[in-house]
Amino acid sequence: MKTKTLFDHIKQVTNVQNQLYWDELSESDKKTWSNYMVHRFLSMKADWIEVVNEIQQYWELKPKTIYQFYTNLLPRGNTYLPYVKSKKKSKIEKWAMDILCEHFEESSQNIENWQELKTFYEQNKDFCHFDL
Repeated sequence: MKTKTLFDHIKQVTNVQNQLYWDELSESDKKTWSNYMVHRFLSMKADWIEVVNEIQQYWELKPKTIYQFYTNLLPRGNTYLPYVKSKKKSKIEKWAMDILCEHFEESSQNIENWQELKTFYEQNKDFCHFDL
């Protein structure tokens, strides 16, 4: 039998809501569950953002508990969950980013953050009481 995907789990939480689902999953199916990704997808529905935000604060909860919580709370039915991607585009060219990441042994996110901090400092150095 084919291993379940994240989207199979989301469908179970929102559409099917079988109370025995988690107990019937194989170990390989359980490994495809990600609390983080389930929270992320469910938070794409505006009506559910506050609920998801509350439950995701309890990061130590077991996946089965998360599944049971959502199936008992969320209304059953076909639900469209539009995935919203970040539209932020890097100000650093890809080739330059590759060189910087390799040279400084840092992630591209850290390089971006440093570049933003440096730009902010240069624009406000008369008001900053520190030196970069």
